[in-house]
This record gives sequence, C-alpha cells and structure tokens, in this order.
Amino acid sequence: MNKVIDSIEHRIRRNLGFQKEDLKEYVLLCIAYFIAYISIIRADYNYADDIGRKFSGYHGWNDWSRWSTMILSNFIHADWYLSDISPLPQLLSCFLMASVSFMLIRLLSGRTKATISTGIASLLCGICPYFLGCISYKYDSVYMALAVWISVFPVLYRKKRSWKYILLVIACTLIMCTTYQPAAGIFPMIVALTLLQELIKGEDRRSILKEIVTSVLGFILGMVIFKAFLLKPGDTAVYSSDQFVNGVRENYRQYLKLISGDFRKVWLLLIFLIILAFLWRETRYASENGYPAWKALLFAVIIMTFCLLVMFGVNPILVRFADDTRCMLGVGIFIAAIAIVAASGNKTIIQKLLPILLFWCWFTFSFTYGNAMAEQKRYNEFRMQVVIDDLKDLDAIKNAEKNNEKVQVMFIGNAGFSPVLRNMQKRGNVLARLLRDATLGEKGSWQDRYLFSYYDLPDCIAVTSNAKWATMPVVKDNVYQTIFSDNVHIIINVHSGNK
Repeated sequence: MNKVIDSIEHRIRRNLGFQKEDLKEYVLLCIAYFIAYISIIRADYNYADDIGRKFSGYHGWNDWSRWSTMILSNFIHADWYLSDISPLPQLLSCFLMASVSFMLIRLLSGRTKATISTGIASLLCGICPYFLGCISYKYDSVYMALAVWISVFPVLYRKKRSWKYILLVIACTLIMCTTYQPAAGIFPMIVALTLLQELIKGEDRRSILKEIVTSVLGFILGMVIFKAFLLKPGDTAVYSSDQFVNGVRENYRQYLKLISGDFRKVWLLLIFLIILAFLWRETRYASENGYPAWKALLFAVIIMTFCLLVMFGVNPILVRFADDTRCMLGVGIFIAAIAIVAASGNKTIIQKLLPILLFWCWFTFSFTYGNAMAEQKRYNEFRMQVVIDDLKDLDAIKNAEKNNEKVQVMFIGNAGFSPVLRNMQKRGNVLARLLRDATLGEKGSWQDRYLFSYYDLPDCIAVTSNAKWATMPVVKDNVYQTIFSDNVHIIINVHSGNK
C-alpha cells in the first residue's frame, strides 16, 4: 500500500513539478486568499441569486448552459435540494484560486519557486475587485473559481504529446464553458504569455509553433462542441455581419469606460506602470538570453494587445452587453499575469514594489467591500422593517391573508445605498457596481424578493409600473415611503436618501 501511495505521489510531482516544499508556498497563498475574503464571508450577505437559491434550493444554472455546475452542486451540497452551506463554497474557492496563483508563478516567472514579489503579484488575480464580485456568491463562487482554474491548468501540459494535450484542452474548455463562460479568454491569454516567455528565452521555434497549433485547435474544438451540443439558446445572439465591427467596437469602448470609471486613479496609475514594467522586463530578459530586444518588445506589445482583446472572453461579440463585475474577471487575471512577469527575473526595486502596492490597494479594498456588504445588509433590513410596519395593517394585506389570495405590489423609486456607502462611492464606482443589486425598490428585484419571501408576508407579486393605479388613495406617508392602496393593489413609493 505504501508503495502505491509513493508511486502516485511521484507521478504527481513529476507531472506538475510539485515538491513537498511547495506545500508551504501553496498554504501561504491559501491563507492570503482566506484573509482577503474573510470580511466578505463574515458579512453573511445573500448576494443576488443567493436569495432565490437559499429560499427555494433550486439549481437554475441550466438556463445559462452551466451543466457542470448543476452536476457538481449536487455533490458539493450532498443533496438535490441546495441548502445554504456557506462559507464552504467560498473556502473551496480559496483553495482553487491559490492553485491558480501557484500555476501562474510556475508558468510565467521562469522560476520553480515564488519570490515575495511574484507571490504577491499572483494574488492580484483573486483579489481584483471584479473577482470579488464572484467570491460574493455563496453558491456560485466555487464554480466561477473552478472556471478560472480549469482554464489555466491545461497550459501546464502543453509539452505533452499533441493528441493528449488537444484532448485535455477540449475537456477543460468544455468544463469552463459549462461552469462560467466569461472565463473563456483566460486560457488564450495564459498560453500567449507563456509562449512569449519561451520565445524570448530561446526555446525551439518549431516546438513553440506546435504548442500554438495544438492549443488553438483544442480550444476551438472545445468551443465548437459546446456551441453545437451543449449551448442552450438564450441571450447569446452574436452581432450580424453588417453590425459586427461597430457593435464589437462599441462593446470594447464600454468595457474600457467601465474600467476607467470603476478603478481609482491610483489603481489605474499602478496598472499603467506595471504594463511599462512588463515591457521593460521582456526587453531585459531578451538581452540576457541573446534575443533581439526590439523583437521582444514588438512581440510583447502584440501579445499584450491580444490579451486585452480576449480578456473579456466572447462577451464583446454578443449583442447583449454583459456589464456585471463578475463578467470582467479576466481583467484581474491579465493584470496578475503581466505583474508576475514584471516582478520576475533580475528586477529593480520599482518592479518589486509595483505589484506589492497594487496588491495592498486591492487587499484593503476587499475589507472595505466586505464591511460595505454588512452595512448595506443592515440598512436593507431596516428599510424592509419600515415597509412591513406600514403594510401589515393595510386592507389589501388583510384581505389577501384572509382569502388566501395574492397582492399585486408596484414599487416606485428605490431606497438606494446606506449613508455610509454614499460616502464610500466618492472613492470609485466599482463599489456601487458590486452592490447594484443590493437595494430595495424599483429595479431591485432580488431585494424585493427577499422582502416578499423571507418575512412571512401574504403572497405578493411585484409588478411593473401601471398608470391605471395612479388614482389610488394614500394610506401611509412618512419620511421613508408613501404607500397607495385599494383592496387588492399596493404602490410603494420608496424615498431615496441618495444625493
């Protein structure tokens, strides 16, 4: 038995280059992620879809062709009914993202061991504010982290026999597509950056060309198989040929506009400096290996441009613009990847400091965000309690409870953010976008569902604006809301404190 275990351990080390001493590095990465996420976990916030799943225990991922997520969820929850098992999914995400950081260091730094600067740079992929939108989910977080992990994993095997590598890429691409499709740009990014390091290092060009061909072939085949057999039609329409160029260009413009608005100026400055450090490191690395510096710079610019184009996955070519923060998780992977390259090799003190400074900015933001979630949760519960106090005596509610009928409720206005968050918003827009589904009232569908489902109110149906209801009398009026009602309908005009 011991011989079998030793044999398995030897195979793992041989295939992954994983030694016993690497365990310490991996554990440190896990701890770093756990500390970064602890404020979010502690907030115990039901984030968006979590509200519906916690209440009803449903899956609901088949609408987005996330078949692997549906299957895995039954094992992780150990039941067909998906009860709330948080923070287990988020803890599992820590292990997966630590593994992603570990693999990125091995692939991009040219070293078998992490340094302090490359280790910290690798953490940027999981503490980027956009990925915090993924880790916020009590249910989905582990599958989003898995989509990232499965996109990086096959790159480790790029030098294996071609047919084995192609099959692995196909399998991993299918798993990625059936867990979280916005991660589709991660594999091409990491392959491109990894092969750039090999090219500058002077490795055999035929070998590099073979890796390019097999990677592209496996990825395209995986995407084609997914589209042909596993993709469920939905909001996946692609721009028509006559609208394609303008539509895609506009989507990229919108993404760049979101990033510039989301990130604080100091973040943008540090990212720009990391890009310059990446280009500088590639030219220096070329000089050290006898490769023309101008060629290295040219290829580095080309590869970086390619990464910028693919980091949003297939979203830019879709008619429906996906602007959720979680859909932009590729941004953090790209920044982490070039930061690792910039921080590796014979680096200057600036190259060491830049990833550390950006890490500290995002690390502290993760605590700001987690505490903001807790504060918004408190504020929402307060505003809901005020609504319930005003609703409980209305004739429409009493009649619905007595006759076992449903009440139609229409919201006007929105409670907005807690006064605490309003002050925080002045420091960047990403906080508001991360919590945009966390407000009560009109266009606050998840919080409205929380109000109607979690407080034992009679069955209430939230309906859209209806002009015919405008003549109903005012039955409650206070600083927080004005309520109009007859015997079967209710309008709640929620007053916002947002300035």
